[in-house]
Amino acid sequence: MSSQIEIKFIDKEQDTCVYSPGPDCEGNPEKPGYLTKIQKKTDRLENAMKMAEIILHIPQYEYYMNTILKTCPLNIASMSSGEVDKCDILDRDRTEEYLSVKMKNIGNKKIEDFILSLDSRYQIIETVETYFYLIDAIEILQENRIIHFNINTSTILYNETNCIPILIDFGFAFNMDDEERKKEVFDSIQTINENGPIEIYILSKVWKKMGEPASESDFVSFLEEYMQNDFFRLSSITEEDKRKFREEYRSFYSPFVGTGWKNMVDTVWNNTDSYYKTWDYYSISMVYLMILEKVGEPDSVLGNRFINELKKTILSFSQERIFKKNIQQLNGEPDEENTFIQEESGPQIEKELVMTEPLESKPIDDSEEPIDESEEPIDNLEEPIDNLEEPIDNLEEPIDDSEEPIDESEEPVDDSEEPVDQTKNPEKNLSNREPML
Repeated sequence: MSSQIEIKFIDKEQDTCVYSPGPDCEGNPEKPGYLTKIQKKTDRLENAMKMAEIILHIPQYEYYMNTILKTCPLNIASMSSGEVDKCDILDRDRTEEYLSVKMKNIGNKKIEDFILSLDSRYQIIETVETYFYLIDAIEILQENRIIHFNINTSTILYNETNCIPILIDFGFAFNMDDEERKKEVFDSIQTINENGPIEIYILSKVWKKMGEPASESDFVSFLEEYMQNDFFRLSSITEEDKRKFREEYRSFYSPFVGTGWKNMVDTVWNNTDSYYKTWDYYSISMVYLMILEKVGEPDSVLGNRFINELKKTILSFSQERIFKKNIQQLNGEPDEENTFIQEESGPQIEKELVMTEPLESKPIDDSEEPIDESEEPIDNLEEPIDNLEEPIDNLEEPIDDSEEPIDESEEPVDDSEEPVDQTKNPEKNLSNREPML
């Protein structure tokens, strides 16, 4: 077998070189549709490999997340110099430290870039739909006891082939049942992105000094530092929002004043549902509110409601954070289910086909498809129902010619009314369902 491998350099990411096609574990060119990351073995990579062992066993995981498929040691000295040397972080003299990491190639378009590239008519509805799709992804991870813990604009890609957003990079993720891993995460918590809630920020400050007392002045100082975050500079965040956040924060830290920092750390550590499970929802809400800031002021009921729900999630504390899907809150009452559609400009039929159908066609949304399909024929049934009235009216003309057939013609009239009721009943049932995006 030839040691010269034909590969193509794509990109450089921190300490990682990305190739597609790249070398597989046997030294042969990888199959189309995959990419190879060549990098040194690090704690973050090892953790991503552990998470991959769980994720790969999740049914249809590939529709929601992209993870490591395979790793192996790689001797880059055996590779041709042309494409390899384009990535200047590789050191040919230390080949034993490098791994070949195989992953599915889903492109490199970030969710933010995708949304901002859309026609303004479609941006709001696509923002809402991709957000809820990612909420599904977070719920699936939590069902498998995984917290991503590093959701930001760089860890959400948009798969343009399948038209779905995908979570990537599980280097900081942890299993909620793995106590040792949680300790490692908190030991390195200062390296986590800024899209985390305030309790994570406080933990990053006090993790190393749990034996010291917690003072109110410390809490106030942490708050002022935290509120330098870009989030509090967004146009959608009002002075009233900031005032309420300060009040909520005071209620949060008051029980810990005068006790050791360990008391607060233990409270967070031992309350998985109240804290851990809210962190990914918080981060995804922060990401989308930042994206909407770049989209501009929404001119629809849906856009304004969505922004308000994101703000509630971010400005609340622990279990009070809103992170479950509530389409009805965003979209109005059932009898108003088309309000946001009417207010969006542009050709609605084209938008529904192009923008919403790809997301609903995925396995997790199989249960939703019959709803959309049933609504259309129900609308169409109204036309034949109206047409039935015409022959009924026409029957009255011969009835005027003689009185004797009057009783005979009334029976078919009654028969024709029954199918009318049958078509109306399912329509009533559908109106009670939650409005779909």
